[in-house]
Amino acid sequence: MIFRLPSELLVYQVFGLQQELLIQLDQMITTQGVSHGSFQLLANEVAEVDAAGLQLLVALKHECSNRAVHFQIDNASPSFRQACHDFGLETFLLKSSPEGQAFSVAGEALK
Repeated sequence: MIFRLPSELLVYQVFGLQQELLIQLDQMITTQGVSHGSFQLLANEVAEVDAAGLQLLVALKHECSNRAVHFQIDNASPSFRQACHDFGLETFLLKSSPEGQAFSVAGEALK
């Protein structure tokens, strides 16, 4: 399943976005009948992101891992990349990849 992240991943949008993402994840699992799919987020339009927005994505990655779903973020905008760097989440949310290429992270449990 592919989900396009909004231009703003801020504390003001997190609750609604969380509900939407979890509904999409549930629908994907229900539709496929198994929980071994891939949940892809497109981050190319993200212009603003704060700690709450990144925290939501960390929690979503954890939820995907719990459900044996591959989690990936593709086409991160410069703003998104910078926020991940600033909060020390590059390695966790984004694997190193050449600029402009897609990258993915297999679901890892937070312990």
